[in-house]
Amino acid sequence: MQISGLPSESYRCVKRAVQQIRAQILCAIIGGLAACWMTSGAVAHHSSAEFDAQHPIEITGVVTEWEWMNPHTWLFITVTGDSGATTEWGLEGGPPSMLRARGIQKDTFKAGDRITAKISPHKQGLPRGLLLQIVLKSNAGDMRFYPGAEAPPAPTVPAPPSPPTGDARSFVPGAASACRGIVA
Repeated sequence: MQISGLPSESYRCVKRAVQQIRAQILCAIIGGLAACWMTSGAVAHHSSAEFDAQHPIEITGVVTEWEWMNPHTWLFITVTGDSGATTEWGLEGGPPSMLRARGIQKDTFKAGDRITAKISPHKQGLPRGLLLQIVLKSNAGDMRFYPGAEAPPAPTVPAPPSPPTGDARSFVPGAASACRGIVA
């Protein structure tokens, strides 16, 4: 077959070259999309610079919503001020994987739960905060959770008993008779 006066051998060569170029373009598009997809998490992630970590506050309110999603969880609560006015606060927590490791589950907080949250407040005074600690109030007692930057307190280890005072003969049974004749 001849096209535009080209011998069939030349046509096959041109056709192969066009197919190779198409394959290269397709690979470049797929590679570009894959690169965008893999870096989308890094682009979407942000720092906690908008929050004032130096001046944490405590707020008490009622849970309206608990969003369990990556890269951060969100707890929304309604806080009633001294004047009776209510404000909806959005509190940012850590990722679900970190919260699971700290004993917090998707169903830990439910609409209507009463909580006290220790947060790093928004630097510009918006009703938002970075969660440090949550105390869930219930009839069974308060439960304390650490869903954000603040780590749970280290377990306390009892101090070793202090050694007795005096010499060995005074606190080891039978030592007085076994130590006769030994000058201390």
